[in-house]
Amino acid sequence: MEKPTLGSLAIVGLVGGVIGGIASFILWLIAGLLGMPTVVEIPEQGLQDLAWFQFIGFATMSGVIGGILAGLLIKLASGARIFSIVAIVVLVISMVGPLTQPDTVAWSTKIVLMVSHVLVYLTVVPAITRKMGTSAVAA
Repeated sequence: MEKPTLGSLAIVGLVGGVIGGIASFILWLIAGLLGMPTVVEIPEQGLQDLAWFQFIGFATMSGVIGGILAGLLIKLASGARIFSIVAIVVLVISMVGPLTQPDTVAWSTKIVLMVSHVLVYLTVVPAITRKMGTSAVAA
């Protein structure tokens, strides 16, 4: 198996991010159609509906950043493990945003936002760690 490069890992992250962003936006649309309020507090902008490009853009950016981080860690024997730990920490920290939304934002909205973060994690992190090599992940 050929050793992955920073570029190839960034591409895997980009693709995973786009897929995760689309999946998250579809979840958001379905939840909205089922009655979930779709407004969230955006700093310095107030309560607003989220748009498709926010889901896909942030997820794609997250995937690319994850791929770049993995690329920087690939030469380390425990690079995949370090990447996985950092990814879990980032996922946990990402929950702060939805959880600190004001009381005017419905809990159903907060929960769907948190699930969308998990969806992006699931489409990005496993793909990158697979690309990094299974032997490093199992270590």
